[in-house]
Amino acid sequence: MDLNDTGTSAGVLDQEGSKPSESKATSTPSDQDKSADNTDDSTGKSSSKDSIPTFAGTKHKVKVNEKEEEVSYEDLVTGYQTRKASDAKFNEAAEKEKFVHSFMEAARNGDLGWIAKVAPKEKLIAFAEAKLLEQIESEEFDALSKMKWEDMSPQEQKAFMYYKDKRLKTYEEGEENKKKEDKKREDEQALLSVQETANKQVGEEIANALKEAGFQPGKTNPRLIMRIAEQMRASWNPDEKDPIKARLPASVALKRAVKGFEVDVKEYISLKDPEHIISLLPENVLEAVRKKFLGQVSNPGKREVQGSPEERSERRERHNKFKPVPMSEFFAKL
Repeated sequence: MDLNDTGTSAGVLDQEGSKPSESKATSTPSDQDKSADNTDDSTGKSSSKDSIPTFAGTKHKVKVNEKEEEVSYEDLVTGYQTRKASDAKFNEAAEKEKFVHSFMEAARNGDLGWIAKVAPKEKLIAFAEAKLLEQIESEEFDALSKMKWEDMSPQEQKAFMYYKDKRLKTYEEGEENKKKEDKKREDEQALLSVQETANKQVGEEIANALKEAGFQPGKTNPRLIMRIAEQMRASWNPDEKDPIKARLPASVALKRAVKGFEVDVKEYISLKDPEHIISLLPENVLEAVRKKFLGQVSNPGKREVQGSPEERSERRERHNKFKPVPMSEFFAKL
């Protein structure tokens, strides 16, 4: 068969057996998305954007320590983000620990090549030279120590005395550093003891100040105690040797702390609506307010008179000008 005939037959088959590709109305996924997004709301069909599900505010069941709980979608997202951040920090710490462990293991096995990876070259050379010189001097001094003085040459005697003085100096410096470290530890221990005693005295002083001010033991707000301590610490005078005179008395610190609370409460109340403030009040305070309010309503004569005498007199004159009108007279004027 001729190749041209084959091509012709294939072309005929393409035309008759199956429709040409140009005649097919194909659509790509992007075209379908565009048509879906352009759907008119008047047709009653929702667009693809509107059909995207939202999980905001939804609840999901999870199992924690074999106990099933319900948590919000927002908490799940927050927990996942926190866990990912914690995992990243944990992995970073694990990598650092692995890195240090590999160096320590190499050092134990006598492989000191890792030092060159972390230390500058010049520092490494200086360290090696110093250690080598120290080793040579130590061996020479040990060898000279075994000789008699009269058997040594003048040069050997001079070297022996040099090494001996150097060792003595190193020993004395070591002893001096040891004494300094011991003194530092003693001072730190003494300071800790003084701080513990001062803290105990401050605690007792604060407790006595609260008792004298009428606060019941065990019912004091921890924030109040913290503010008292802050006032006493802020006024600390480090130049005063007497710890009692060096700080503010607890009674004075208590007054300042209470004053600070009152200022904070007034500022906070001024920013909130009355209903919110009422919701914050304890039940016993609300009951006391109710009783006082009801007492003023039932006994108006006992209410506190406000204003100066001149202002009260002016209010009485205005009140007397407007006398009550009889009901019959009122309706007659309509």
